[in-house]
Amino acid sequence: MGSYSTDNGGKQDGLMLPVGINAGIDANQYHRTLGLTKSGLMALYKSPAHFWNWMNSPPEPSTPAMGVGTATHTLVFEPKKWNDDIIVVPDDAPKKPTAAQLRAEEPSQKAKESIDWWNGFYEKAKGRTIITTEQETHAQEMANAVLENEDCIPYLTHPSRQVELSITGIEKVNGLDIACKMRCDLLTMDGTVMVDLKTTADSAQEPFSSKFFNLGYWMQAAHYIKTAQLAGVPVERFIFIAVESTPPYCVALYELDMVSLQKAFLIREKLLKILANCIATGKYPPHSKGIKKLTMPHWLS
Repeated sequence: MGSYSTDNGGKQDGLMLPVGINAGIDANQYHRTLGLTKSGLMALYKSPAHFWNWMNSPPEPSTPAMGVGTATHTLVFEPKKWNDDIIVVPDDAPKKPTAAQLRAEEPSQKAKESIDWWNGFYEKAKGRTIITTEQETHAQEMANAVLENEDCIPYLTHPSRQVELSITGIEKVNGLDIACKMRCDLLTMDGTVMVDLKTTADSAQEPFSSKFFNLGYWMQAAHYIKTAQLAGVPVERFIFIAVESTPPYCVALYELDMVSLQKAFLIREKLLKILANCIATGKYPPHSKGIKKLTMPHWLS
């Protein structure tokens, strides 16, 4: 089987999940397991060297925007898990102790109280996403906008829907078996539709389209559909729900047209062949060799 990470301290230091649909796997466990992802493919799209660096780098630290996104996903897809997955910093929490206070041999009484409070809070927060009350409000408003949107409701209430599924498949490329994985927000188990929720600054078509292609959402659609098919799930459509992160929290739904999706499949196929060659040779080269010519853009005068 093709391998590109084995207990290296990077993003994937665990065994791959069983081929097929894996329910009840939490996100942290999923991310540690072996398998080619959309993010890996986008790193490979830059070069094999970028892919290898990405694979062997530690997981990216969480950002406030990621925290709000996680909270919004939880409210939309798994609201019953809110208390298990999310913790909110109360408004009356003391100020976080400074680095100097933490290093002090004899901190002031006020600093001691702050250190003790935050130590206790972080102990309770283990394994959960930490957000502020302001972020909680934003997440609730975004989730409500999605849950009340008439275009979203048929998918969110579909009788066969399942959420937060981890799916693994094996793709044979140039004689190698390459593990592929994905984690979908929602899948209708009649095998027709996958849904993914994206928070964004602007859900209007032109600005979201720019984000869609710059961040590789097109690759996500191709990789998720193909991985599901490898796992025996004949997905036909991949729909993105875009919800704005500020009032009025407008919601829009998007999917790639068929011509664009087929092009995404072809690009993914090409990248898998490059990866297979890298695995076979043990080499992950940069872009390419030699000197390239640059042409002055037409708008520059």
